[in-house]
Amino acid sequence: MYSSFQHHFHRVRLLLQAGGLLALVWALSLLMFFNYQLIALPPLVHPLWLSLLVMLYFVNPFRILHFRARFWLLKVLVGGLDLDMNGFDIDKFHRLLTLNDIYFGISGTDPSLRTP
Repeated sequence: MYSSFQHHFHRVRLLLQAGGLLALVWALSLLMFFNYQLIALPPLVHPLWLSLLVMLYFVNPFRILHFRARFWLLKVLVGGLDLDMNGFDIDKFHRLLTLNDIYFGISGTDPSLRTP
């Protein structure tokens, strides 16, 4: 059986494989976007195809490809939509604030810095 150390690196390897696959699909989509004349398709078909593929992966109902992690994230994101309908829940509110901070940290835009 695996020791704890070997099991941890096995899980890391699986995550890197999933990330590598998504990076490969993204690079293929980018190359097809740049060379759309050779393929004879409109240029915006390839980013649409990539977005649909990622969304299908995200809502895949089968118990493969990190099912628990995907559906936990889906539950957190969709659970925030009913925040006003089911009363105030401090845990949901805190998760939404954290996701909001992550979004503005990644995008580099802060809504408080905008001038009217």
